Amino acid sequence: MSVPTIQVGPTGHGRDARLSRRFGRDEWKLPGIRSVAMVDDARPTSGIRKPLLGTLALKAGWINAAQIMEAISDQAQDFMEGRHHRLIGEVLMVRGHLTSGQVQDLLRMQEAAGLLPRVEDEAKPARAPDAHGPSIFGKYLLVRKLGEGSTGWVYEAIDSTAGDKVALKRFARRPGATPEELARDHAFFLRETKTCSQLPSHPNLVKLRDSGVIEDQCYIAMEYVEGMDMADWLTLEGVSLHQRLSLLRDAAHAVHHTHEHGIIHRDLKPRNILVDRDHRPHIADFGLAKLLKSTGSESVTVSGMLAGTPAYMSPEQAQSKKSVDARTDIYSLGVMLYEIITGRTPFGEKATIMTLVRLVTEPPPPPSRVVAEAGRPPVDPVLERICLKALSADPGHRHPTARALADDLNAWLDR
Repeated sequence: MSVPTIQVGPTGHGRDARLSRRFGRDEWKLPGIRSVAMVDDARPTSGIRKPLLGTLALKAGWINAAQIMEAISDQAQDFMEGRHHRLIGEVLMVRGHLTSGQVQDLLRMQEAAGLLPRVEDEAKPARAPDAHGPSIFGKYLLVRKLGEGSTGWVYEAIDSTAGDKVALKRFARRPGATPEELARDHAFFLRETKTCSQLPSHPNLVKLRDSGVIEDQCYIAMEYVEGMDMADWLTLEGVSLHQRLSLLRDAAHAVHHTHEHGIIHRDLKPRNILVDRDHRPHIADFGLAKLLKSTGSESVTVSGMLAGTPAYMSPEQAQSKKSVDARTDIYSLGVMLYEIITGRTPFGEKATIMTLVRLVTEPPPPPSRVVAEAGRPPVDPVLERICLKALSADPGHRHPTARALADDLNAWLDR
């Protein structure tokens, strides 16, 4: 039995008529169905075009494939019995799978992408970035908040033009900030974009997809990595020491790649390393990155605060020395190695004055002593030497490059 192509015209009254005018064209290819087309006129159609509203609803997690199948079945029944031709959004609302607000959000996504004409009398402001549920930001559907930090929020989002999932970072506008402070904040964020765009592709670096300003807010859209950050990954049961060191080695190779292209990160830490489902690292968040060849005017610190995370910061960075160079990242990698070995950072996680004082004035406690005090198995002395070399207070005594650190870890792994 052949499956009909469903053609839907702009019939109905009131809200139904507006929805019919606004949904436009939407086609599907699903198991057991050759082609189902929903169009805004009665002209013949051919081929399978890219799904719009239904695909966005699926990607947002608001509906599932079974619910789409139910809606298409309802449309087919309407068609066969000569009833009013309902569009996919209408059917999903009648079945209770989508709310009116969700449909309107999806329509605005299509408008933002230039897929549909704007209807001013139906426009409404997007939700605030900290509100619950999906919201619209330009051409992006913000599905859920992934995290937030000193520079803004990070969301799982959908690019309505490409239909792809991305990680979107939206810069926080500080309430009450002066024009000069806002300009500095924007310079900080735009520098992140500039930094990322200058990096050639590497398998262990998160790729930049898009950047710009929407509603006077800077943003970047980056590759979405399915998985978790390294901090959570390190807590998983069954992850061996070999796996942890292999991941750090690969991250060190990626850091060396950035250094070769004139960029240091300055905020390397487990929360800024994403681990995919194949246990591969992807370094993210170059918000504190510094161009090695930058002029002094390009060196920006947000809100006058110390740039970086104290627990993973090098002594010279903690002192805000102008001589900070790529070796500060090697120190941060050393802190992560220390954490892998001992289960803690050398001077504690809290960003206190005492943490910074100890960082600048004291050597890190030897990992062998820390694990002995905790009653854990002893540390391999070769691995301890690699770690303490990376954590040397004098940058000249550290590994000369991140690749050299990666080579030391690889030699230990290959023993």
